Amino acid sequence: MIDLPPPLILPDYWVAKRPALIRHEINSQQYFPINISRVERRAVQSDLLRRGRVNAMLPGMIPVIRGRKGPPVLTFVGRTTDLSDLTTYTFNTISIGAAAADRYVVVVVQDGNNTSSDRGISSVSIGGTGVPLIQNAKSGTSYNVNVAIAGLTVPTGTTTSIVVANTGQMHLCIIDVYTITGLSSTTPVDSGQAASAVSGAVLSTTVDIGSGGCMVAGNIIYVGATTAWVGAIEDSDNSSDGVARSAASASNMAAETNRTIQATTSSANDRRALAAVSWR
Repeated sequence: MIDLPPPLILPDYWVAKRPALIRHEINSQQYFPINISRVERRAVQSDLLRRGRVNAMLPGMIPVIRGRKGPPVLTFVGRTTDLSDLTTYTFNTISIGAAAADRYVVVVVQDGNNTSSDRGISSVSIGGTGVPLIQNAKSGTSYNVNVAIAGLTVPTGTTTSIVVANTGQMHLCIIDVYTITGLSSTTPVDSGQAASAVSGAVLSTTVDIGSGGCMVAGNIIYVGATTAWVGAIEDSDNSSDGVARSAASASNMAAETNRTIQATTSSANDRRALAAVSWR
């Protein structure tokens, strides 16, 4: 006679009937559109599952490919100049590139005051919406020049209006327009500014850069000159009415703390301002 062990008694929670989770078969060719054998396809599926790139799904559900968001795409769209003597400058039908649900429009504003009064940039609106000035640099309290940077998500349209208001009449205003798509957040990683009422040709500030991030900057000086940049690549550089202004940017950058953004002009003056902002 053979002695058998007593029957196994399972707890109720093991006995209770529960629906089984079934891994949905991944259509590898949907994500890798090449002709591969079934064996190779199974190998791709196994590798995706092993690395956690595909979730286990209930039947009929679509597998989700997980991955880190790529770097944002920064585009310089163009520059517009108004040499009129105005307090408020209205720029109509300004190109902002192709529409996108996450398109973030950045405006770099530079203007100059040719009076002894203290005047600066008070507000910027994009498409009729007022936006905060992320940075607003001003050189001194008379005959001053100013640089401001502002941004707004604009998902539709290919053009927009941009309005720049000042605290008093200026004698010129320039806007440089950029677009950014694929941002993790429209909140800047960092920003900085520098301004001086002492004669010189070099201004610099520092900004932190997130991994894969981007940045834009603007510089203005009350003298005819050209501008050379350190820490960013020049996008525009013009001089008229005795005022030199330039904008620069960089994208897909390595993470960095206190990256130096420096503008050096070919002539010196005692009215100059610079601002820079970074995003990720």
